Amino acid sequence: MKNYILTGLLLVLAPWYAHAEDYRLQQTDVISLSVYQEADMQTEAMIGKSGNVSLPLIGTVEIKGLTLREAEQKVKELYEKDYLVDPKVRMTIVSYAKKWLTVAGAVENPGNIAYPEEGTINLASAVAMAGGVMEMGNSRNITVARKAGGASKHSLANSGKILLLPGDTVVVPRLPRTDLKLTVRTSTVSGEVKNPGDISLPSNGKIDILTAIAKAGGFSKVANQKECILHRKMKTGYKAIDVSIRNIRSGKDPMVFIYQGDIIIIKESRF
Repeated sequence: MKNYILTGLLLVLAPWYAHAEDYRLQQTDVISLSVYQEADMQTEAMIGKSGNVSLPLIGTVEIKGLTLREAEQKVKELYEKDYLVDPKVRMTIVSYAKKWLTVAGAVENPGNIAYPEEGTINLASAVAMAGGVMEMGNSRNITVARKAGGASKHSLANSGKILLLPGDTVVVPRLPRTDLKLTVRTSTVSGEVKNPGDISLPSNGKIDILTAIAKAGGFSKVANQKECILHRKMKTGYKAIDVSIRNIRSGKDPMVFIYQGDIIIIKESRF
């Protein structure tokens, strides 16, 4: 039974180990170095612009572009050369270099967005983190330019399944002037957001729910970020609709759009 459990764990962890073995050290990565039975040699260091770290006894060593195992071997050889006999060197990554992607064009807060250290980010979330699409923005013709090469166009309505990678660039174009109108339409975001109240809708009369929440300042510290209630005005009155924000972000559910008169209520988290 123990063998089965061990085999299962190895299968689950294999992709992670493969990534760790293949990862090449970058500028601003922070590494930890230890040498067996040499407690005073333990240190942490950040890789500088030149690709170097400063280590005890041997001083400056260039390790940028190396894997952890390659860096360990290089440091081991330097210690063996003048200082230690058969040193057992162990190097680990304390924190990875900050990674970014860019959202530009007709969004409220264009610029760089920090890529999460764990997990991924999709197009819908990236646009929302940039403050959402402006009134003059064309949410049906968003360009994603990949750092690795190539570009593609997407609609915000189907953007939950479009995963972004560090270095990618998102561009939200402006609508043609003929599509812009001066009619002001509003909906309301209330509850656990930073700036509850009315938000203006773009000229086409609708806005995606992630952008609507972003326009209200985003979630408060105690907000339930997984789900909300949407009250939609019907001919017979308001209809309450449960919306899974988590499923929209992950792409499991289609994007929900907000129209004039809609009311979004963000509740407090239970935990």
